[in-house]
Amino acid sequence: MTDRMAALRELAATNAAPQAITPAGLQQRFGMAGATEPTRGQVWRTRWDADVLLVLLLTTSEDKAHAVPVTIDPSGRDGQSLIAPASMTAFGVDTAVWCGLRCELPFRVLDQVVDHWQEELVCSCERGGDAEPGSLETGTSGGWEVDEADLRCDIEARLDRLAHAPACASRHEGGPPTRDLRGLEALTLPVVKTLLGLSQPEAMAVLRARRPLPLTQARVLADRAGVSVDEVLARVPGLPAALITEVEHPRWRWAITHLARRDSHTETEVRERVAQGAYALAARQSGGDAQQWRGRIQRYLEPELASREY
Repeated sequence: MTDRMAALRELAATNAAPQAITPAGLQQRFGMAGATEPTRGQVWRTRWDADVLLVLLLTTSEDKAHAVPVTIDPSGRDGQSLIAPASMTAFGVDTAVWCGLRCELPFRVLDQVVDHWQEELVCSCERGGDAEPGSLETGTSGGWEVDEADLRCDIEARLDRLAHAPACASRHEGGPPTRDLRGLEALTLPVVKTLLGLSQPEAMAVLRARRPLPLTQARVLADRAGVSVDEVLARVPGLPAALITEVEHPRWRWAITHLARRDSHTETEVRERVAQGAYALAARQSGGDAQQWRGRIQRYLEPELASREY
């Protein structure tokens, strides 16, 4: 694998990227970063921490996509792979589609759309090994010495880490909490009021599970109570599901990663902070559909978005 990666880096250094996938080309085709809604047929660069992988979207839901990984030639491929010819993509070279590694990925790992394939090609990739004879080349590597088993394992490991990229801590999959913080003896009203710098009504609302709790405050209370942060968060209501879905949409990825780099925080921490900030803006407003949460996130991020670049 080391020799193969060294060879790929050498190849990349001596070959210019096609105009269509340069920053200027992407902006011309898809608009500013985050302007594209994920949909079937798009090829996205996914990224989380050190893991980066191209994927072809086959289906999308409100916050997830079913996809198959894509690798750029020269590369290995297995018997379930199809080869998309250079003439049918923006990459300028044959592209391997790993049809046997279909997976579900959360929108929060989608980083940049880089291409949009024709429906005929997407259907062939979706059928995989059952594609019509002669429609696309299948299987085996061509003229490049690779360990296909190692490459497949590497792709599978990346997909698994991407699929399990941490969501916002305030994303509760279940219903409302069945217990509140009053069950933790160390967290009395005066203690919560002092630790979090809240008024008495605000502290009472926290104890009675009447309001979501930012991750930073949950950590403070967990330390005092001698329990895990997850235990504290399980005893308070989560942020509205529509808000979490919106803040994890790739339209906000540029701003989230920008703030994470600037503040030396993780993406998850920044996304949580943005969600809590948008929720605070809604304190005296009614309504909570996707469009309203989008507007509140926009207002919260305006100082950063005003100077954004592609």
